[in-house]
Parts: sequence; C-alpha cells; structure tokens
Amino acid sequence: MGDDMRAMQRKEHHNRLERQRRDDIKNRFNELRRVLPDDALGSKASRAKVLTAVADYIEDMETRNQSLEAKKQQLQRQLLEVRQAVANHEAMLQQQQQQQQQQQASQQQQQPQQQQPPIPMQSQQPSHPQQFTQ
Repeated sequence: MGDDMRAMQRKEHHNRLERQRRDDIKNRFNELRRVLPDDALGSKASRAKVLTAVADYIEDMETRNQSLEAKKQQLQRQLLEVRQAVANHEAMLQQQQQQQQQQQASQQQQQPQQQQPPIPMQSQQPSHPQQFTQ
C-alpha cells in the first residue's frame, strides 16, 4: 500500500503542476489578447490566431518604429539647419549693428568740428586801445 500511496501522491503532484502550467499559459494568452488592438482578433480566437496576430502586431510596430525614427532624424537635421540659420542671421545682424554704431560714431566726430565756428586768433593788439593812447 505504501507504494500505491506514493504513486498516487506523485500523480496528484504532477497533475497539480500540469494544471498550474496550463493556467499560466492561459493567463499569458489572455495578456497577449489584451495587448493587441481591439480589431486584431475576434472574441474567441484560437491560440494559433492569437500568436499570429501578436507576431503581425510586433512586425507592424517595428515598421512604425523605424518610420518614426527616420522622421525623428529628419526633424533633428531640420532643427539643426534652422538653428544654424538663426545663428548666422544673428551674427549678420550683430555685424550690421556694429557697422551702424561705427558710422554713427564717425559722424558724431565729424559733426562737432563742422558746427563750431573757428576760434579767432587773438591779435597782439591791446584789448583796450585807450590805455595806450596819450
């Protein structure tokens, strides 16, 4: 009887492990169904259909990811070009501003000389001629 009891316990243990394995597989398939878009499967799709739909979905997502990555790289290149154009434009504006400031400074230096009348030279004549006359 001891051997029969052991065999029965082993069988029960094996059956319990097998049931857990099947439940785990069932749960994993349910997770796969939840990940898929609603229109990818019918409500009672077979496991083979679930696996096929998941494989197709992964392939579609990889293709989409590659496309988005290419678009991202294109936008990064455009952003770099725009930043460079802005930097060039700012440098040009700064150069123009410096040139204008230099021109204004040059004009201001020339204007005071032109506006002031020449200072008359003082002659050596006495400022009060009456003092020297007798």
